[in-house]
Amino acid sequence: MYIIPSEISSETKIYRNIYFVDMIFILMSFFVTILLSNIVSQKVVIAYYVCSIILTIFLIMKSTSNPGIRNYKAMYLMLIRNKNTYHALDWNTERAEN
Repeated sequence: MYIIPSEISSETKIYRNIYFVDMIFILMSFFVTILLSNIVSQKVVIAYYVCSIILTIFLIMKSTSNPGIRNYKAMYLMLIRNKNTYHALDWNTERAEN
């Protein structure tokens, strides 16, 4: 008899809270930051690097409003959603389940 794994979509962890997908995102962010640093004034280049690091850290953190996904994916889903779609919530059913 075969053992069926309970979870098949686990993320590959590199170090503590850094996953493989996060590392790819960090490397891409670093590459874009270096490429765009040429158009930033030399007076604010250090602030540009600091803001880029803070933004990258924020984007790879887990979302508080959508558990299980990262902030960059939550923002992407927010931008591509269909604003003309209406989803009614049945409040009576939700209260009865609690």
